[in-house]
Amino acid sequence: MVSYGGSGQAEKVLDNLKVEGLSLSTLPYSSVIDAYLKNGDYNIAIQKLMEMKKDGLEPDHRIWTCFVWAASLSQRTSEAIVLLKALQDIGFSLPIRLLTEKFDSLVSEVDNCLEKLGPLEDNAAFNFINAHEDLLWAFELRATTSWVIRLAVKWSIYRRDVFRVAEKDWGADFRKMSASAALVGLTLWLDHMQDASLQGYPLSPKSVVLITGTAEYNMVSLNSTIKAFLWEMGSPFLPCKTRSGLLVAKAHSLRMWLKDSSFCLDLELKDSPSLPESN
Repeated sequence: MVSYGGSGQAEKVLDNLKVEGLSLSTLPYSSVIDAYLKNGDYNIAIQKLMEMKKDGLEPDHRIWTCFVWAASLSQRTSEAIVLLKALQDIGFSLPIRLLTEKFDSLVSEVDNCLEKLGPLEDNAAFNFINAHEDLLWAFELRATTSWVIRLAVKWSIYRRDVFRVAEKDWGADFRKMSASAALVGLTLWLDHMQDASLQGYPLSPKSVVLITGTAEYNMVSLNSTIKAFLWEMGSPFLPCKTRSGLLVAKAHSLRMWLKDSSFCLDLELKDSPSLPESN
């Protein structure tokens, strides 16, 4: 997402483009809308969305992502619904339907959407999918989140080697994922390793490596988030002594933990039967 600073500066850039009669795209509008959403000025952001439509511009992935991210950070479900209904009113209903409908009925639609976004520039599919993962995590739709991750892997938005248990090195690579997506991915990965450990195949290497990287995504450190989550679970993963952004566990200790830890007794991801009132 390109930013022109705060909402005031972004508005000036947009106004100057209009005064000069230059051809407008959704990019300057997305900067204005994103600035208002981050400031909590939801009504003004929605007004700008309507203004863009009046200017003859169709909202695209940039605008959708701004609103979905803001919805994922909303303190109350009612605020998130208002933002998502604004998208629904301009013809993009997928986000609100992901919260309110069974995912089985939306698989084909999500799949088609990701296929179209894949070839676009500016990390369109990456930003779009991470925003939706954050939204689904925030409103406790863990199973739906896991299915969206699988589709993101299918279209190479996330690495195809996110989980490498089947490739016999048991590793995982969560770089480029948002923290929410990585937490769900972590549960899927632990489940894969638990199955392999119980079945005795594929055999594990002596050490198992989880790659988180060192970058922050949406101002959240993936490494710190995953590390804290694993330590809370009492896992044997420790920071690599020679490289940052890596967590390493001895395979024997990992297998014993997967077998005996109370945290690993039920790794099934489930959707909450109803949306929480607050995020």
